[in-house]
Amino acid sequence: MYSYYKNTDRDGVIELYELDQEYYCLRAICITSTIILNSAVIDEQSNLFLPEGSFSENLEQLSVTTKEDFLNFWHKSTFQYLEAWNRLKTKFQVNQCIDSEIVCFYPQGVIVKFGKSFYGLANYKVCESILGTDNIYPQQKIKLYVQNFDDENLWINFSVNPQHQLV
Repeated sequence: MYSYYKNTDRDGVIELYELDQEYYCLRAICITSTIILNSAVIDEQSNLFLPEGSFSENLEQLSVTTKEDFLNFWHKSTFQYLEAWNRLKTKFQVNQCIDSEIVCFYPQGVIVKFGKSFYGLANYKVCESILGTDNIYPQQKIKLYVQNFDDENLWINFSVNPQHQLV
């Protein structure tokens, strides 16, 4: 079960957070007077990523919001990318091998980029088994296979071989 929170700073910038049971952020949205960004799509001007660490000590500084409110803004933030996302899905095929690079680590797994406007997601343990504990870090290159397309987050879910399923 996820919980949803909102923070508005003194400049009027609104941030919405989807938090897991331990209050780690799974998705974030930033809303300004001119743009709505989210943590799942690459935006060169903002570099919006998930906040690190648990919000458990800072919940009193946030306002509770609803899942519906969060998802409404999430869909608004992804709408602008849907045409490019649909084009991307025609360029890649399930089980296709893609050269990628580790960007960061989210609670969901390893976030990778592959030279496009969208991120990919791979299982941490599986990447670690391929690269080794000492070699799993940002900017590390890794060959991954397209497993499926996540239309909610606009991510490609990757595996390390065509038969492996993400856990």
